[in-house]
Amino acid sequence: PPEKGLLNSYMNIFYTNGNFNAGMRLESYMPRINGYPDRFDGTGIGMRYVGYKNDFLDVTLGNFYEQFGSGLLFRAYEDRALGYDNVMDGMRLIIRPKKGIVLKGVYGSQRQDFKEGKVVHASGIVRGIDGDFHLNEIIPFLSEKPLDISLGGSFVSKYQIDDNDLLKLPENVGSYGGRANIRYKKFMFNGEYVFKEND
Repeated sequence: PPEKGLLNSYMNIFYTNGNFNAGMRLESYMPRINGYPDRFDGTGIGMRYVGYKNDFLDVTLGNFYEQFGSGLLFRAYEDRALGYDNVMDGMRLIIRPKKGIVLKGVYGSQRQDFKEGKVVHASGIVRGIDGDFHLNEIIPFLSEKPLDISLGGSFVSKYQIDDNDLLKLPENVGSYGGRANIRYKKFMFNGEYVFKEND
């Protein structure tokens, strides 16, 4: 590159006070180092959020990372070494109504670019629900058994306006799936099946 110096830099600021938490990340690409996507440039706030968490409820407004199951249906994550970040911007709700049950809901848009110091979101809106059920914690007589069973299920849909003049594309695309983790003494089985509709 013609520049004599390249810089990738970021600073995370996290704050927690009791059940309340908040945070932000300042990012700077002046310009980005070689190998990073060309859609990263400028300096600005790349992530910010506020949240509240207790034993029953965990709610986050703003940016968040999340994964359903193994991530086949939904995974919002960051790998800074690869220059990959598809953090969600919206709302995440996690409820633990009973020991062994975790229910999640997400709504928002995923980050696509970071141009001129501003986050650019993908044009689609992602909505999803997920549930994890650890049967050995839910059903008392299974708690002492050597057979350990966890089941889970997810549904994710994406809405995006069809603005393609050449093709007729579905504006709502849904995906759903189930998973099972079964362990018996030293043997373990993990399986997940997902299906995508009308795409």
